[in-house]
Amino acid sequence: MPETSGICGFVAPNAAAENLPAMLAKLSAFGADSASWKADHAGFGTRAPEGQPAVCADEAAGLAAVAATRLDDRQALCDVLGAPAACDDASLILRAWRRWGGDCPNHLLGDFAFAIFDSRKRELFCARDQVGMQPFHYAVRGERFVFASSVQAVLAAPGVSDELNETTVAESLVRPVLRSPTRTFFRDVSRLPAGHTLTFARGKVRLSRYWRPERIAVARPASDADAEEELLHLMQQAVSDRLTEGPFGVDLSGGLDSSAMTALVARELRRRNSPPPTAFTTLPPASPSHSGVEYDAMASICGAEGVRLVHRPPTAEQLVRALRRDYAYPGGEGASWADSEPTEFGVRTMISGYGGDQGSVSSNGFGYLEQLLLTGHWRSAWKMAKENRSRPWRSLVWTTLEMLYPGARRAYRRWRWPSRRTRQSEWLVHPNFARHAPPRTRNRVLSVRSGQLNILRDGHFQGQMEATTIGAATGGVATRFPLLDLRVLEFGFRLPPDYYLRGGQDRWLFRRVLAQLLPGVQFATKQCPIMVELDKEVFRAALPLLHKALKERDTPPGRSQYVDMPRLFERLEQEASRDMPRSSLVLAPLRLLLF
Repeated sequence: MPETSGICGFVAPNAAAENLPAMLAKLSAFGADSASWKADHAGFGTRAPEGQPAVCADEAAGLAAVAATRLDDRQALCDVLGAPAACDDASLILRAWRRWGGDCPNHLLGDFAFAIFDSRKRELFCARDQVGMQPFHYAVRGERFVFASSVQAVLAAPGVSDELNETTVAESLVRPVLRSPTRTFFRDVSRLPAGHTLTFARGKVRLSRYWRPERIAVARPASDADAEEELLHLMQQAVSDRLTEGPFGVDLSGGLDSSAMTALVARELRRRNSPPPTAFTTLPPASPSHSGVEYDAMASICGAEGVRLVHRPPTAEQLVRALRRDYAYPGGEGASWADSEPTEFGVRTMISGYGGDQGSVSSNGFGYLEQLLLTGHWRSAWKMAKENRSRPWRSLVWTTLEMLYPGARRAYRRWRWPSRRTRQSEWLVHPNFARHAPPRTRNRVLSVRSGQLNILRDGHFQGQMEATTIGAATGGVATRFPLLDLRVLEFGFRLPPDYYLRGGQDRWLFRRVLAQLLPGVQFATKQCPIMVELDKEVFRAALPLLHKALKERDTPPGRSQYVDMPRLFERLEQEASRDMPRSSLVLAPLRLLLF
C-alpha cells in the first residue's frame, strides 16, 4: 500500500465544468502514479508514490470512494469485513462504510482521510483521522463542493478564489500560533477538523465530531507494574505497525520520547532481521561551549542498539530555504531545515517521538495542581506544590488566581511593566491591519485531561500534523508518530493523573517504562538553551541573506501591505548588531513575505 498519498475530488451539478486534471497536477508532491473516477455529478482523483492509488467505484450500488490512508491492524479489519488481505484501501474503506455507515471512522485505526459519494442520494461523506495526520481541505461554492489533501489543489478548482483570509493573516503576524482548527490562509478554503466527519448534500455542509476522548472513563490499573507492561506493549505495537516501508530513520532529540522510539524501532527491525535505522540529530557533541551531555546519551543508546548516529547542525541556507517556502500553504512550514538528510541516506520513513508530551502518555501532568484545588484536595495540592515548585505558596496563589480570573498573570505583567503592553511582534504589523487580528483566547487547563484535549483540538497542533505529512511527501519521505497512535492516546486518557506526576517527578509512568527499555541510561534535563543558542547562531548567519532577499525585489510582494516594512528593515538591522539576535520578532513577517 502507498505510504503517503494525496486525494482530491468534487461534487457539482455539472461535472463537465470541473477540472480534475488540474487538481491532480497540484498533488504531484505525493507521487507519480495517479488514478481518477468521474460520473455525472462527482469526480475523484488520487496520486501516490507507487502501487495502486486508492480510488474505487461500485457502479451497481452507485458508490465511489477515494482514500489517503495508513491503516493499523489492517488484517483484523479485513477479517471483520470479509475482505481479502490484498484489498486496496479505498475498497476497504467503502466496505467499512457499507457495514457501519457514518460510524465507520470509529472502527478505523491509523491515519486516514477519505470521501465516499452516493450517487443515488447525491450525498458526499468525508472523514479525517482522530489526530489529523492526513490533511483534508475543502471549499463550498453554492451547489459545488471541492476537496483535496493540499490547499493548492483546492485552489486549482474553477471558481475557488485565492484571496487571502485577512483574519488568519493578522493572527499569524500578531500571534504566530494559529488556533483555529477550521480556517486556512485563504478565504474560500476551509479544513476539516481532526476527528470529524463531513456530509455534503443539496448545497449544505454538516460537520460532526465522532471522536470524543473526554468521554473515556478514567480507570486505575490493577498495579503500577500492569500499567508499565500495557504501555510498553502498546508502544511496541504502534512502532511495529509503522515499520512498513523502509529503510527507516529516527528523529533523535536527546529527550525521553525520541530515545524510546529509537530503542523500539531498532529492536523491532532486529527481530525482523532488517537493517537498523539511522538516527538524525541537530544537537552537538561536547565542545568548549557545549557540555554534550545529551549527545553522549544519544551516542550511548545508538551504540548499544547498533544504530548509526548522524549529526548535522542546521545551516543559514536551510533556514532561508525554509522561509522561502510559502507558509500560507500547509507544508510550507512543515519540513525540517534538514529535510534533505533522510533521502541522502536512503531513508524512506522517519519515526518521530513527537506527540508524547503534546498530549500523549508522556505529557508533563500540567493541570494536576488545578485539578486537586478544584476537587478540594488542598493537602495534596500543597504537597505537590512543595515537590514541584521552588516557591510553593507563590505557585498556589497564582494558580488559584488564574483559575478564578483567567489572564490574571498577564494582566499583572502589563500593569507591572507598562512599556510591554504592546507585544513586540505587533510592532511589525501595519497599523491599518493590526485590528483584523482576532481577540486572544486562552484555553483553561483545569485538569490533566483538559490540558491533553486542548492540545489535540488546537488548530496549531493539527496544522503541524498536516504540514508534516505534506512537507515530508515533498521531500520524498514519510513521517510516522507512534506516540500519537490512537491506542496509545486512549490508554493515556484512561490513566489517573498521578501517573503523569508523582513524587515530584513528571512523566512518571513513561520514565518507568523507559527505565526498562534503557536501563542505566542517565537522561539529563533537555538543554533547551543549547538548542535556542544554536538557532540564534543560525539566524545570525542568515540575517544578511534574508535582508538581501527582501531588498532585491523590484516591487514589494502583495502581502507587504500587511507589514510595516520600514520598521521591519529597521528591526533586521537592529538584530544584526546583537550578539544573540531574537529571531522570534521577525520570523512571522518574513515567513509571510519570503515566498
